[in-house]
Amino acid sequence: DVTDPHAPVFCNYVNTRDFGGDVEAGTAGDSGPEGLKFIAKKDSPINQPLLAVAYEISGSLRVFAVEDVVSPFALLANEHISLNGQKDSFGALHANDYIRFHKGAPSTHTGNVSAVDEVEIARRNSIYGNVSAGDEIENDGDVFGSVDENAAVPFISLPELNFVTGGADITVPRRGELELAPGSYGTVQVKVHAKLTLTTGEYYFDELEIEEDAELVVDVTCGPVSVYTRYELDFENDSKVTLLPLGDSESHELYFFSKQTKELDIDSDAKVSGSIIAPYTEVEIGEKAWFKGSISADEIVVKKRATFAPHDMFMPTVTKLGKSTGDIAAAIPGSYELEQNYPNPLSRATTIPFSLERASDVSIELWDLAGKKVATIDRKGLSAGKHNVDIMLDELGLRPENYVYQIVVTNRDGVYKGNKLMTVVR
Repeated sequence: DVTDPHAPVFCNYVNTRDFGGDVEAGTAGDSGPEGLKFIAKKDSPINQPLLAVAYEISGSLRVFAVEDVVSPFALLANEHISLNGQKDSFGALHANDYIRFHKGAPSTHTGNVSAVDEVEIARRNSIYGNVSAGDEIENDGDVFGSVDENAAVPFISLPELNFVTGGADITVPRRGELELAPGSYGTVQVKVHAKLTLTTGEYYFDELEIEEDAELVVDVTCGPVSVYTRYELDFENDSKVTLLPLGDSESHELYFFSKQTKELDIDSDAKVSGSIIAPYTEVEIGEKAWFKGSISADEIVVKKRATFAPHDMFMPTVTKLGKSTGDIAAAIPGSYELEQNYPNPLSRATTIPFSLERASDVSIELWDLAGKKVATIDRKGLSAGKHNVDIMLDELGLRPENYVYQIVVTNRDGVYKGNKLMTVVR
């Protein structure tokens, strides 16, 4: 992963050699990779990026298809995005048709918004970000950013999916537990209060149904998990996805690819993380549902009091007691309290105050509303108590706009994150 060229991260490797074969006899498969040629999507005969690898010793050529599924958007729709009084939401939104913010709850969205056609913003909506549309913008809410009508907004194509499924049907009974190996299956049902565990690899399902109060546990310790569904993927009321070992901070390691044409539902009070790629259907985030990651779909509907954010942003979660782990830091041993920066808005410098319950390493990360990290300030070995981090605009080269500042606290109890918004003016 070279998203940050100064900090590349090893993700995975591919080796098509058969170590049980004999190289000289020609039974060892591909051996001695020498030449690499990337073929862009626009030049590909299958409309998908390709990587051709020439192997010197075996004299063979292998072509790999590249899944170009990483989306810079929290929500990306081929048609429209409809938001219906969501709670707090974060991340860039893009639609190849229109985006409509219906009457808010009130509702706050932090992130840039773009549509090839028009954008409508009803009252009681606040948007901290830039709004652009290829047609007109009807704004009865509050936009804290630029508003650009009749703009050159690009059409962004969704990926085409090509895979097959099939195999044995599996049911995890009520309150039962099952760990499933990577492979191809028929219909897999996870019944009420049951738990299904997936591990690193690829899974192919005709259907995957996570029923009410059921749990899908995904262990990405050894690498990413890809779930392919042909006919149906469904998360029912109060169901949840749990990522191991580090929780929702690893949402980028889980992919759901669905060819279904039936609506894909994240039902009310469900908690789901990962990348959902469903280009042929509508995806609905239900009432009071919680989603972290990215969704690419034909249409996207966000219901009342739902919450969503992109992969790299911390999100508060709600416990059975109704307490937010993002707002009530004292409920988490070894955690922190992050305060609002001052002054805010700022033009030259600002101070970010925070307090720690125990000795910790701290990073302050600054993100623009397009989801790009623009700066990181590290403070190692801080003692328990109150601390300040001073930010000088001249040193960081920040442009006048809104930014999210995120604290990352690391200590013997774990890793904790929280964020707030700040505004840079001239």
